Amino acid sequence: MPTTLSSRATLTYKVLIPVFVVGNMVVAGALPFILGPESPSVHLRGMSPTSFLLLMLVGAVLVLAILWVTVVPLKKVALDGDELLVSNFQYEIRVPLSRVKAIDGPSFTNPKTYTITFDSPTEFGDAVMFLPPPTWTLIRRGDPAAVVELRGAWNAVRTKPGSP
Repeated sequence: MPTTLSSRATLTYKVLIPVFVVGNMVVAGALPFILGPESPSVHLRGMSPTSFLLLMLVGAVLVLAILWVTVVPLKKVALDGDELLVSNFQYEIRVPLSRVKAIDGPSFTNPKTYTITFDSPTEFGDAVMFLPPPTWTLIRRGDPAAVVELRGAWNAVRTKPGSP
């Protein structure tokens, strides 16, 4: 039975938040054209509707670029014995733990993510990024339990007799 290492919120961060945030920015930019610039629901603060739309579109592109780098690459990761199950929510691959070159993290982003780097490319590239389940404490001490479990399994595979 595989042990899930990724947070249940991975899909929310990967898909729903980018769609919601960028979609709302585009809709907000289009409101002066939909409701009219004189509508009490529209507050342009002295800007023309076209300038406001342009500002919101530029902001949406910048936000999307940040999200594209920080949360869109997230993968769902599970540990099944000596193998990792890695999924992008469309298809899943199996990667032996012996192919793991490094486990890095946490990132300096919020949410804290971890990166698993492989010794050779997989269908998802040289590395995959995942979001472990959150640890609810006031002071963060060490890695989340899922990362500790992953590193323990990886160290066990690396120290097995006959492993490279």
